[in-house]
Amino acid sequence: MIKEIEILRYRNRGFEKVNDKVVEEINFKIFVNKKEFAVLTILPEKIESFIYGFLFTNSLIESVRDIKKLKISGNICKVEVYNKRKISFSKNFEKDDVKISSKKIFSILKKFQNMSKIYRDTGGVHSCGISDGNDILVFAEDISRHNAFDKVVGEAILKNINLRDKIVLTSGRITSDTVFKGIRIKVPVIVSISAPSFYAIELGKLNNITLIGFARGKRFNVYTCEWRIL
Repeated sequence: MIKEIEILRYRNRGFEKVNDKVVEEINFKIFVNKKEFAVLTILPEKIESFIYGFLFTNSLIESVRDIKKLKISGNICKVEVYNKRKISFSKNFEKDDVKISSKKIFSILKKFQNMSKIYRDTGGVHSCGISDGNDILVFAEDISRHNAFDKVVGEAILKNINLRDKIVLTSGRITSDTVFKGIRIKVPVIVSISAPSFYAIELGKLNNITLIGFARGKRFNVYTCEWRIL
């Protein structure tokens, strides 16, 4: 998963050969009900969690019970699901009483960043976590921010964690794809150390999701549903 290679580094107006650490990804195929559904590049860690999360955020399952059979062999996963048609994608207009203070946001962000070991070693991955506002309940890293998101969703599903009052933390940009995943799992808050896109903000407004960006150090920006922030 992490490889050490020799590279040529330029520093102080000169070159030197040094050892460097890089992540090693794999190409991964997913077959659903005997048909090829996706070919992905992924970090070979928490693969089973990823599969469950990927199937859920793509509306192929609603729970663990919807999976009839799942087999992972090398770089291939074959899964059979009971639901042969895609599950309806419902928007999140529900009101809730989820609140979080600025102090707690900074606290869970610090914990989140301290868990990013592969990033610290290589600088080549994204991180994603799910928090209850006090602790990080699940955490994953991957070369793709979408894969990292699906990994934590899958782990939450396997651990039977209710996501309707939880916070998603991500190192990646908040794009419309990120918010669509948030809508799918009905999470109320998404926090990123990076920026949101315009369409992501519009989706957040329409679906009652609080979007927080540029959460670094002792600052952050609130783009939608600011009433949740104390």
